[in-house]
Amino acid sequence: MIAFQGQSQTQLHAGVPLYAYNGNLGVGTVSPQYKLDVGGIARFASELKAQTSIYLGNTNPSRLSSGGNHEFDINYGTEGSFNYYSGTANQFRIDSNGYVGIGITSPSEKLEVNGNTLVQGTLEASKVKVTATPGSVPDYVFSANYELKNLNEVEDFIKANSHLPNIPSANEIETNGQDVGELQLKLLEKIEELTLYTIEQEKEHEKKEGRIERLENENLKLKTRLDEIENFIKNLKR
Repeated sequence: MIAFQGQSQTQLHAGVPLYAYNGNLGVGTVSPQYKLDVGGIARFASELKAQTSIYLGNTNPSRLSSGGNHEFDINYGTEGSFNYYSGTANQFRIDSNGYVGIGITSPSEKLEVNGNTLVQGTLEASKVKVTATPGSVPDYVFSANYELKNLNEVEDFIKANSHLPNIPSANEIETNGQDVGELQLKLLEKIEELTLYTIEQEKEHEKKEGRIERLENENLKLKTRLDEIENFIKNLKR
């Protein structure tokens, strides 16, 4: 064991960059500021343990690497982010504001995922927003060129297939699942078609009402005429 004290610099062995200063031990540094201060790369053949924390830097990103293509970056600087890299791709990130990004380097929400997500359970939300590609919203139903099937054609299709036209069957959904956004647009298409059917039926109803009113007026005229004829005949008999 080597014992030393005082505030002067002491080289413990000639030719070996091992220094003792003010109760600190320096390896590769002549002015050690900590109990063990290494001026360079240190290698531990076994474990590195600490009672509290291990700091790998407090300004620039600190990095823990598996020795392959997988790395963890912990940044104690202005960003204060935590990152996981696979190669050069940032696969996972937690920003200092608590935003989490998966497959994205700058998450703009509490959780932002760049890619598909599989949930093995229930996904519950107070609000779900689904974006649509241009032209996919079925307002084309109201175009003058849209070929709306008549109700007889729809009935024949339902009898033959047991589901509405342009709507996946129960077997398809059970086998392949269903895109919620796509299904919402298809249901909107059916609602808009139903609106057109309702408008068409209302017009037919108005036409029938008009015909009924004309027939009632004609019947009233005929009744009046018959009454006049009956009165005339009665007068002749007198």
